[in-house]
Amino acid sequence: MTRIRPSRRPSPSLVISCIALSVALGGTSYAAVSIPRNSVGSAQLKKNAVATSDVRDGAITTTKVKNGSLLAADFKSGQLKPGPAGPSGSAGAKGDPGAKGDPGAKGDTGATGPATVQQLDADADLADGAKGSYTVFCPAGQQAIGGGGRGDDTSSEATSVTASRPSISATNTEPPASGQGFTGWRITVTNTVGGITTGIRPSVWVVCVAAP
Repeated sequence: MTRIRPSRRPSPSLVISCIALSVALGGTSYAAVSIPRNSVGSAQLKKNAVATSDVRDGAITTTKVKNGSLLAADFKSGQLKPGPAGPSGSAGAKGDPGAKGDPGAKGDTGATGPATVQQLDADADLADGAKGSYTVFCPAGQQAIGGGGRGDDTSSEATSVTASRPSISATNTEPPASGQGFTGWRITVTNTVGGITTGIRPSVWVVCVAAP
């Protein structure tokens, strides 16, 4: 049986000679260099040399991110949830009063409500030859727009209405000044001398509407 002898490894000088010969003949060179694990560090990387495409998807995890290094702008909209509401702060100092605004435009005049009448009848007879004044007023919240009166229901011709005018209010029965409002109506009646001696009961009315 023939014994096979193992081949001898080429010597370093032979390897170098072969490489030099290849360079001389081909004009180009190629070096296959085996880079040891964990031998490339920050010092070996050119600044700005690593692009986004060089980073494998999912390669950067929370353990690779420095705490406190990311900003809110680094997160997509809606990713950061708002935290719980903080306690209410103390009240601030009272601000200065604002400037007085301009008066608003005058509004349109509202529609006049329905008119109603208040009537007052004398509670006692007006004696023969006597004169009496009678006043009636609108309810609270209403104003007068007119009025009138008579000397008696059945014998008005036996009397003389000497005055029929508006009256300012229940506390001031004087006639209103020009342009002034009023709430009542007042009449003055005289029972003519030599006429009817009993049963003369004057009446007075005031026409009222809701106050604007």
